[in-house]
Amino acid sequence: MSTASTAPATATSPAAAPGTQASQPAPIPFRNSGVTSGGEVFGILATTLLLLAAVAAAAWYARRKGWLDRWANAPAASGNAPATRLRVVDRLRLSRRTTVFRIADGQGEYLLVESDHGATLVAAATGAAP
Repeated sequence: MSTASTAPATATSPAAAPGTQASQPAPIPFRNSGVTSGGEVFGILATTLLLLAAVAAAAWYARRKGWLDRWANAPAASGNAPATRLRVVDRLRLSRRTTVFRIADGQGEYLLVESDHGATLVAAATGAAP
């Protein structure tokens, strides 16, 4: 009779030396179910939409109150804007790099010449041109 090991060798394990037994590590227990279910996905989506709606409502309210005027270029949506706000009445491009703006602030009009070399502000003449 032979003195070989009585444990059968499997196809995935290396052949054991005669007289020794091959030790296999325990298999990794993988999860068979999905990470999230349909109800959880709906809850996550609903929460995300509610948070987005809350942020949009807060931004709309802050804009209505005028709290965002410091960061926004557009005037506040309310009708109580001060009369001394600057507004561009007209603009004229003189060249590719030079533009003249006529600006009014409720008390007077100004000419602003903007170019690559800087900007110059001059009070505009109030008389009609001949």
